[in-house]
Amino acid sequence: MKFEPRLVWLVALPAEARPLCQLFGLSPSTQSTPFPTYVSACGRELLVVSGLGRNLAAAAAMHAYHELGGGAHIAWLNVGIAGHGHHPLGSAWLVDQVVESSSGARFYPQPVVRYPFPSNTLTTVDVPQGTMADGSLYDMEASGFFQIASR
Repeated sequence: MKFEPRLVWLVALPAEARPLCQLFGLSPSTQSTPFPTYVSACGRELLVVSGLGRNLAAAAAMHAYHELGGGAHIAWLNVGIAGHGHHPLGSAWLVDQVVESSSGARFYPQPVVRYPFPSNTLTTVDVPQGTMADGSLYDMEASGFFQIASR
């Protein structure tokens, strides 16, 4: 069997998708899909725009999995804007723990390559937060994404 690695980018917002599509030459999918989907020329890279929330992120991850034909050898990247109490806008972070605020569940992503970014905990919430005083990053998608992408 031929080893064909595949890559999925999952973002919540079109504004998060635009620079990645431009940088990596991704084009809108020609197929009718439940989520805005962009593909590489080789067809082994997808970028899916999920919309806000962990349930949509989980559904979009499942959509991407099926679009790529399922199976192993898929690298998953959840990229997007996260809130924080004091880190500067535009800071890049690697997430070492995802906490789902509604259930208290904790997930531990395992990076397969090294990145030159500091790491932090990311808390997934169901509604935007006005106060972020505990040092965690905040988003609304990561726990849903991780629960599908890690299977």
